Amino acid sequence: MNLASKPLLLGEFGAFKSRFPSLTNAAYAMGAFRDEAYSLGFAGSLFWTWNAVIQTDLWHGAENSGAINGILAFPKY
Repeated sequence: MNLASKPLLLGEFGAFKSRFPSLTNAAYAMGAFRDEAYSLGFAGSLFWTWNAVIQTDLWHGAENSGAINGILAFPKY
């Protein structure tokens, strides 16, 4: 079996508020992280988390009208 022919998925990456106090900085950092993964051969990604407001330590994708989602939604690939 040729494992190189299988897609590689980046799962559950996210931004902790303690590391990225600014949502804007978190959004751009997650976009850069995703882009770097794609440049290394990843074929897709899953951001953690969409709208789990109970996880107060993490920025979520829908926060502030979807700031992170706006960066991640339309990849250039």
